[in-house]
Amino acid sequence: MTKEEKREYNKKRYERLKLEDSNFLDKIKEKSKIYYQNNKEIISKKRSIYNKNNKEKINIRVKKYRSKNKETYSLKVKKYISENKDKLKDKILKKKFNISLEEYKLMFENQNYKCKICKTDKTELGRLLCVDHCHKTGVVRGLLCDRCNRGIGTFNDDITLLTTAIEYIKSNGKNS
Repeated sequence: MTKEEKREYNKKRYERLKLEDSNFLDKIKEKSKIYYQNNKEIISKKRSIYNKNNKEKINIRVKKYRSKNKETYSLKVKKYISENKDKLKDKILKKKFNISLEEYKLMFENQNYKCKICKTDKTELGRLLCVDHCHKTGVVRGLLCDRCNRGIGTFNDDITLLTTAIEYIKSNGKNS
């Protein structure tokens, strides 16, 4: 029996069993759950290998699905984001700065919920503080409001430039 013949045979058998037994689908689902629980690691490894070897094929299938189901997909994404804000924030913090959301919250608390430079309170900010880090070493220095973070970034973390800027402001009588 060829693969195609076997597939056709199983398809007909499946349809016949579905008609004969009203609980057939439930039984199949239950068997599948048990099989999955007993073989999680093997399934995961196989899936990982398949995904690794078929990236392009998978990307095409995903793009096709998304373009066919724009509204449904968009709603799913919005729902997922709204239900998993902390999980997503944690993932981003780990990827970009190698800190967890818990570490971020602890830093925020240790800074009395204020920007580390200008001391602007969280109630005045309207958004989360930025994670300030050294671009050379990746070491996190603290949490800053967007203005302070951009200011430091504009000066490329260069202490000489920042000192020169301070002297410039002082010399022009704008010391506040």
